[in-house]
Amino acid sequence: MKKNLLKKGICLVACGLLAIGMMTGCSKGGNEAPAEDGGDAAAAGFSISGNIWGQGVNALDIIAEEAKYTQESVGNSFTVYNDNFTADTQASNFQSMIASGTNGMMVFGSVPTLYDSLSKQAGEAGVPFVLFDQILIIGQKLFQTL
Repeated sequence: MKKNLLKKGICLVACGLLAIGMMTGCSKGGNEAPAEDGGDAAAAGFSISGNIWGQGVNALDIIAEEAKYTQESVGNSFTVYNDNFTADTQASNFQSMIASGTNGMMVFGSVPTLYDSLSKQAGEAGVPFVLFDQILIIGQKLFQTL
């Protein structure tokens, strides 16, 4: 049983990272070559924000570090927001990510009641996001954000 859960968890993380990679590679302006003047590699890429439910738990720390490594390896900057294991902090971090001018968000959606609010805020700001740890179905309809 634990082995199946581990496989599912690894698959969800891999799918999330793949989705972010596709979002990065397929969005507008993603085909420019990085600056060759020795400048900051992130300046030529996108600014991506992500959250983590809380720090200090090895599995969650690994997810955050892997996301950061993946984004920086393709020339993007990546900022991690710590939710401190609370829904209030997670809601505040969503607003902070959007206000920071991020080009996209990778959301560890630990609080399902915030999905609708996140979708509305991100949609109004024109910021794409991915819930990389969830497949969300409301009623019989797949949740669509943008």
